[in-house]
Amino acid sequence: MMKTGMRKWMVLAACCAVSGAGAVTTAELNALMDQGVKITVVDIRESNFYRAGHIPNAINIPQRVVARKKLPALGRVVVYGRGFGTEDVAYAVRMLNEKGGIDAEALDGGYAAWEMDKGTTTEPVGFKPEQLDYITYQDISDLSADDVVLVDLRKPEESAPGRVTRQGITTDAPTLTALDEKFPGRPVVKSPFEVDAVARRTGGSEGVSRMSSEPEKVPVMVLIDNGDGEAEKIARMLRANGFRRVVILAGGERIIERDGAPGLKRMGMGAQTVEEDDE
Repeated sequence: MMKTGMRKWMVLAACCAVSGAGAVTTAELNALMDQGVKITVVDIRESNFYRAGHIPNAINIPQRVVARKKLPALGRVVVYGRGFGTEDVAYAVRMLNEKGGIDAEALDGGYAAWEMDKGTTTEPVGFKPEQLDYITYQDISDLSADDVVLVDLRKPEESAPGRVTRQGITTDAPTLTALDEKFPGRPVVKSPFEVDAVARRTGGSEGVSRMSSEPEKVPVMVLIDNGDGEAEKIARMLRANGFRRVVILAGGERIIERDGAPGLKRMGMGAQTVEEDDE
């Protein structure tokens, strides 16, 4: 039942993402590689992501060095990032096209879409350390409203007790930040299974029961929790169901309250306190 519901959600959610203009789809790249077409694949993720797994024969040129990297005439080039809006693929494509003898375009949906389409990767088969993906507050703001769905896993704190200050004043219990105010235009659902909620926002139709054949059109699902581990639990379940364009907002509710600004939290007993970053 869970897997069927997830397939329905993923297919319906795919309707609300818009494929990048001029980009190569995962199916197209797979076909080109199978046909032996001369093509250079460039991975602009940071080297730690590249080492963990990449598209076979891809070369690693992190986005931060693309502009100054000296390259030979590579001919046709396909560029990809993680697929979560964490790299500026359009910038990398533009910088590469300014170099002589290079005709670059993006891989629609990035590495996450490639994995969802079951494209071959260099990742080892079998057991491997868990690797969940995180993005920052600013990353969400930078993502196109057509390419993201926010999944609000935060628990209401209406029953939470207020905080007593040193002056003996009891403050009100904290309330959850309104996501639609912080990220206007981004669809918000309470669960990845809320097909109806996504349908109302996208105008998509219901009753679709098969997996999407175009994973690059499935939007990035951003999981947001109270910092209680709920997002990690849901992310594991989604990945087990084959969904790869799923990320967790680092910092959860606390980072949203601060509009993405770093902050401090206090720990300790009595008058002794310790301050540390909560990122």
